[in-house]
Amino acid sequence: MKAKIDPTQANLQLKPYWVIQLIQSSHVKQNFQYLPYATGLLQAYLMRHASDLSRYIFLPILLERKPMDQTLEQIILADVFGFSTYVWSYQYNLALARAIKARKPKAVTMFGGPQVPDSAEEFLRENPCVDVCVHGEGEITFSRLLENLPATDWHEIPGISWIDTLGTFHHNPPAPRQKDLDQFPSPYLMGIFDDLVKKHDYYWVALWETNRGCPFSCTFCDWGSNVSSKVTRFGMERIRAEIDWFAQHKIHNITGCDANFGILPRDLEITDYFVETRRRTGYPYTVFVQGAKNTFERSYQLNKKLIEAGLGDMVTISLQSINPLALKNIRRDNISLDVYRDLQKRCNSEGIDTYTDYLVGLPGETYESFVEGVSQLISEGQHHLMNFHNVYILPNAELNQPAYRAEHGLRTVRNPHFEQCFPVESKMEAQEWQEVLIGASSYSQEDWVKMRVYAWWIEILYMLRKMMQLPILLIHMQTDLSFRHLFEFYTCGEIKNAPITQDVQAFLLNKAREICAGEPELCVVKNVEDPFWLRVTDFIITGLSPQQVLKAFYAEQQTVLSQLLERHQLKLPGRMLEQSLALNQALTESLANQQSFRLELDYNLWEITSRFRRGESWELKKGKFMHIHDWAGPPQYEVRVEARAPSLH
Repeated sequence: MKAKIDPTQANLQLKPYWVIQLIQSSHVKQNFQYLPYATGLLQAYLMRHASDLSRYIFLPILLERKPMDQTLEQIILADVFGFSTYVWSYQYNLALARAIKARKPKAVTMFGGPQVPDSAEEFLRENPCVDVCVHGEGEITFSRLLENLPATDWHEIPGISWIDTLGTFHHNPPAPRQKDLDQFPSPYLMGIFDDLVKKHDYYWVALWETNRGCPFSCTFCDWGSNVSSKVTRFGMERIRAEIDWFAQHKIHNITGCDANFGILPRDLEITDYFVETRRRTGYPYTVFVQGAKNTFERSYQLNKKLIEAGLGDMVTISLQSINPLALKNIRRDNISLDVYRDLQKRCNSEGIDTYTDYLVGLPGETYESFVEGVSQLISEGQHHLMNFHNVYILPNAELNQPAYRAEHGLRTVRNPHFEQCFPVESKMEAQEWQEVLIGASSYSQEDWVKMRVYAWWIEILYMLRKMMQLPILLIHMQTDLSFRHLFEFYTCGEIKNAPITQDVQAFLLNKAREICAGEPELCVVKNVEDPFWLRVTDFIITGLSPQQVLKAFYAEQQTVLSQLLERHQLKLPGRMLEQSLALNQALTESLANQQSFRLELDYNLWEITSRFRRGESWELKKGKFMHIHDWAGPPQYEVRVEARAPSLH
């Protein structure tokens, strides 16, 4: 009887062809899934440039993070495994590589992506399941590694690190970045994702490039620090064809991978083609791009086009900080803050929403500079959305270099990484981790705690659901009390007789300290059948959302804000505080219940706050004002004048 051959023990030296498994795994979030663009580029390049394509068989790209034993049975017949790895897949990929090597020792495992360290010797010695690391652009390197098989003499291949059979570490520096990007074929146009899109009923998100390179070198970013260079571009014919592919395959969301979309004049032409395609086909639904720095007019025009076409709803203003020392320390002092201020003013004047990214605790920041900077940005017109992010230490960013860490006295903590909205009880065979900056020579760990809590309060009260924006805004407008003083009162003020607010205040303080002690950044929603993870701000807002809790919260805000005003010896006219709270509560409940409402007011509160947000002059008037909120349309108001309305401002 003929002996049965175990395919996991096959001699790779005798194989006439190679079975390749590419892996770019991620969690499915609310049925949204990313197309595996990075690994698709590798496959597309080899399919176009291989000397003999018949030598290679590509298995379907692995993109779902499933239980290890199930995944292993699905992919174990492959000979070569190419892993694209980042913070959300790093430990899972390593665990999978270890399992592969245990079952199939002669398999070849290749690791690439941002999480692979440029200085890879320690990484390779700690993880013998990894045969070779790929650094920088991977298409040509991956192809050369495969074309070289079965030989593993890799000395002539640039951009890789490995340890040979004698235990000697080798590193070949990356080749110069490629200027001719059209040599890299599109995985979309090569049909690599066609079967994936047909097989799975996901809301697909497509990652998309029109150029590569970034002229900036932000120290917290492994984007500019790795590719800091002139921008090179893909051809317009390819770009238009990819947009057509997105529409043809009904891709819902496009996420731009350009570091600075809008940096090139042709980006307006690309935007026009997206707009025309959406008009013609109904797809895609949204297009998100990373805005260019220092190009005010072009960024404004292309974002306005996207918003007017329904492809976007906000303009990105990514400041990170406005403290000159912090900006210098992260190499962003060559980016003009005046450009952003002009963009904010123009968007406000034309009713275009913006959002601002801001980092908590950059080196050079202090508690004082942080809270003053954020207060200043709100005063200058950011009333729609600010997203506050912790500073993460990425392997190849300058922030992670020993000399930089020492110079700025960085103190970090390692926290378990979980995905927003992901079930708590999901099988976590490989726990992912992230490193968070919580201290520097310019600020203490307790300063970081206060900054973090201050930022959470701003998101909860003013930005995300705007639960208290109207009364806070009116206090600022009527008394000139700074936004800093308003939000600091919630952060660390001595609040009395307001149990819900006091509980939130204590919870946020404790949560920030837990993060510093290595606990997860996210919170667990427990009072449901299947507990899941939520961001801190969403967790608090969700907790305040039940009708009775929300009513009690708003009822005690009269007490809280009265204490604040009394502390500063200030007053508001008449029943303004009470009515602004009533209006804000009605707006919040309307958002939750999708119901219209009418509310009689003594002042033109909606008019003046709307004008203030747009940067226009305003005049407070007393009279009889009926605020009419139509759920299907924008808030409105009408005035019933019983007597001539005296000006109060």
